[in-house]
Amino acid sequence: MNDIKPLQLLLVVETNSEDKTDVIYINEVIKKYFDLSDINVQWITLGGKTHYKDKKIVNRIKSLTKMFESNTNGRTVTIFFIDTDSSKAEYKEGSFFYNLSKYIKAKEYKSKDCNRVKLQQYISCFV
Repeated sequence: MNDIKPLQLLLVVETNSEDKTDVIYINEVIKKYFDLSDINVQWITLGGKTHYKDKKIVNRIKSLTKMFESNTNGRTVTIFFIDTDSSKAEYKEGSFFYNLSKYIKAKEYKSKDCNRVKLQQYISCFV
């Protein structure tokens, strides 16, 4: 009997839903190094790094998780990809990433420190 449960990856990226630049770069790296044909991959766009706790985002994660897990008896892994580049937002980068880290840990999500300047820099996110 197969003991492997179906898997869903929720990949949460900083970009907005129109541009999807992070989706393009990260997806290219994933396809290069991994076969995800048996994995349900869902992209969630934040529209900016500070929106990670917005009700719309939280509800989307909960909804996709519940729907997949109840229909498949599988499991979901949520991974946040947040750029560490400088930002014009009115917050201190250090405190933002500290608060984000606490939030991700409390929710038992995963995070990777990425910079989208070059596609190659994403390799460290998956290896």
